[in-house]
Amino acid sequence: MRLLRSLLLAAVCSCSHRGGAGAATSGAAGNGTAAGGNDAGGGHSTAGATASAGTHGPSGGTAGASGGDSAGEAAGADGSAGADGSAQGGGGAAPDGGAVLKDVVTRTVVPNRFVTLGSGHYFIEFPAAAFGTVDITITAASPASVTLRFGEKKNGDAVDTTPGGDLTYKLETLAVTAGTQTYRITQHPTLGLLARPDKLFATIPFRYVEVSNCPGTLVAANVNQIAVNYPFDDNASAFTSSSSALNAVWSLCKYSTKACSWLGIYVDGNRERNVYEADTYIQLLSHYCQDTQAYGIARASLTYLLAHPSWPAEWAFNFIYAAWADYMWTGDASFLAANYAVLKTKTLEKYARSDGLINPPGAGLAQDTSVVDWPYQYRDGYDVGTYPSSVNAQYYRALVLVSKIASVLGNTSDATTYANKATAVYDSFQTAYYNSASGTYADSIGSTHHALHASAYPLACDIVPADKKASVASYAKARGMVFGVYGAQYVVEGLYKADEEDYALSLLASTGASSWSNMISSGSTITTEAFDSTYGDWSHAWGSAPANLIPRCLMGIEPIEAGFSKIQIKPQIGTLSNASVTMPTIRGPVSVSATKGATYKIAVTVPSGATAKVYVKNYGSTGTTVTVDGASTSGTLEGNYVVFDNVSAGAHVFEKAMGGH
Repeated sequence: MRLLRSLLLAAVCSCSHRGGAGAATSGAAGNGTAAGGNDAGGGHSTAGATASAGTHGPSGGTAGASGGDSAGEAAGADGSAGADGSAQGGGGAAPDGGAVLKDVVTRTVVPNRFVTLGSGHYFIEFPAAAFGTVDITITAASPASVTLRFGEKKNGDAVDTTPGGDLTYKLETLAVTAGTQTYRITQHPTLGLLARPDKLFATIPFRYVEVSNCPGTLVAANVNQIAVNYPFDDNASAFTSSSSALNAVWSLCKYSTKACSWLGIYVDGNRERNVYEADTYIQLLSHYCQDTQAYGIARASLTYLLAHPSWPAEWAFNFIYAAWADYMWTGDASFLAANYAVLKTKTLEKYARSDGLINPPGAGLAQDTSVVDWPYQYRDGYDVGTYPSSVNAQYYRALVLVSKIASVLGNTSDATTYANKATAVYDSFQTAYYNSASGTYADSIGSTHHALHASAYPLACDIVPADKKASVASYAKARGMVFGVYGAQYVVEGLYKADEEDYALSLLASTGASSWSNMISSGSTITTEAFDSTYGDWSHAWGSAPANLIPRCLMGIEPIEAGFSKIQIKPQIGTLSNASVTMPTIRGPVSVSATKGATYKIAVTVPSGATAKVYVKNYGSTGTTVTVDGASTSGTLEGNYVVFDNVSAGAHVFEKAMGGH
């Protein structure tokens, strides 16, 4: 999230970065360091580099280093803080050991495009942007000075030197020596005051490199992108569908969760490199849906936020949501138990009036300011006023979850207390905000304005009564895509909860100006800070919501019981003719495919040690009879779904006639 640039964008040009030992330094500029080695920072204006004899880069494909700021200094099994504020969570039967923080790693990426522009002048393009640097092998007859330009955006066959927004452009000068040497370029990122440090060496996000004044002949094999990220299993998750646009959005968002994990903690992007609760919640969900190794970095991020909370009111609620997700996905309640007292303060119940509603008092960048969405131009003209409804909807969900947390921890008194508080807010919410003429909720007490968020957030937070859901959802649909990438998490999830799968899908697969497809069209390979790609940076994983919305909402996979001992499978594929997903869980992968033709067919694979509750939607058909594993079977009708509970582990097929067939 954007804070005052005068506060956060003070340049920090010299700081220590600890990492594993690498090759010896040889013939580099004055601030050069060993590859993957110590002190990758440095405040000199001339770019340093690591030099090693030979014709190949010094780094292996996925060789990591033992970064001193990472999990090596670690913590107890209860998720308490380690020496650097990171954490190592306890328990869990995941194949990777549960919520255990790992060291970040490097991977070597070869160019996908190499252009010789003239004598000593080259343009190199990599498949995607990444946080890292380059290894470059140069053969020189005598010492020389080489210019390298790095950027996230190109202008023809050149790095865009004025990319706009907060996009990266950096110029580095490399002093090369006679002979054949491989140099690792020392980057000099501009860091804000609250920026979290790099683990291995100084990094910038870049996709393009332009080399000038290079002696000898350079070829593609001489230049490698050295990308840094948290360990990531690219094969643990998969998604494909009949929509090429949706498939591209999935790939964008999946890669974003990987690329934006480079600091070993969830941060808000390159511009600030700071940790925020809302960013953490969205990135945590998206990462969970891709790789069980996420449990460790997620727990570390939450532990960091205990000591470094941020200012927006709703971000406190997001912390509760994230802590609950940590428990539901891992089955490990140690973080909840160790931090229960703090979690209760995150409800902001101290601001409640007699009917239960709250009015956080902050303004501007003050503590407990109501944000609604970000950037502010994506708030659909929201009238925050007093006692904003979007905040109270999220407050309601926070109270419900704290009641559940208390129950998990055996605190029956608090469980009852918070359940009663939630009930009071639920009842007061309807009276204070619902407008029967508009069929939805007002923005705040006394307001006559009805922004999208005043409809969508209540749907997502389960505070809309069944008899009002249709009208509230209808109003939300009429407003269109007038929300930001943060609000998208709640808007789309709320629409799926309201059974508006066709419209929710249209938002995910949209190719309009405010869409994930537009991020791709703008040239970014990582989700951007805002749908308007000219605002902010091009490395914000809070924009990756489809990476969790697709498996959780469109394909309907959620934990019903902690640790996925019981799993919901509730596909809502809308206008797609087919879709399939594999999502990793602590018990093993869950696979779901859904196809529409003469029949509606769902094929599922439930991991060992788990059961599932499978929802088969009535697409225009009636009755509760479904063919299950080849046998005609009667299910239970729940709304517009035929439901089969306690489905055993293994592979199963559910098939029902489509309406009109």
